[in-house]
Amino acid sequence: MSSFKDYFIQMVPIIFISMPFVLVHRILEIKKRKYKEIKTSKYRELGVIALMYSLIFIITVTIGISIFFMNVQYISENIHYSIESINLIPFKGILDTPLLDGLNISAHNLVNFFGNVSMFIPLGFCTALLSQKEKRKKNTILTGVVVSISVEIIQIFAIRSLDINDIILNILGALLGLKLLNLLEKPLPNFFYKFHSQKTVKELSLKEKLKANIITILQIAVWIIMIVNLKQMIKVFDNIFHI
Repeated sequence: MSSFKDYFIQMVPIIFISMPFVLVHRILEIKKRKYKEIKTSKYRELGVIALMYSLIFIITVTIGISIFFMNVQYISENIHYSIESINLIPFKGILDTPLLDGLNISAHNLVNFFGNVSMFIPLGFCTALLSQKEKRKKNTILTGVVVSISVEIIQIFAIRSLDINDIILNILGALLGLKLLNLLEKPLPNFFYKFHSQKTVKELSLKEKLKANIITILQIAVWIIMIVNLKQMIKVFDNIFHI
């Protein structure tokens, strides 16, 4: 089991490499919102960036950057290990594996229980932060489910295991993030309201719809460019900073 230090070391190049892509994505999004007359604010933009980095953090910790250094032959030869280790039985391995091993705390169990919960707390917090109050719980659960299941499926191709327990713990973490926001919002309702999106109803013209769709395509292209070139960019980053 990788240590938290290893996770942090993996995060460093991803954080710096993704910065220009995140900024370009947000600039394009602001431009698209102008066409749709959707008001935004610096607070909401900071919240969206925080949400994006919470996703990047989850992907780095659960999947890692090693998948970008795997070739198709390696994956095809070893994917059976991932398939054989799939667990679709809820709580299997949790209830029969004690959190405390005698008087010593098991590092494996700590990561398995608290790691899977805690890494989804920022995701749940940011999702709820950017949602209208009446949609917070629904959006938080939906985001937690979609992200967790997507990560678990991708882990199969990264020669890691798919475990239903991870999904359960991830969703719990997202809900704890929602709970944390609700607690912090009580004394500061006006501050947290600034993160909400204020939408102006407008019927877009065909030209405006075309421009908005082109921007969406450009946003997708930004991330495709990053993913395709990530392996090479990580190598360059490591050579420069010797991480």
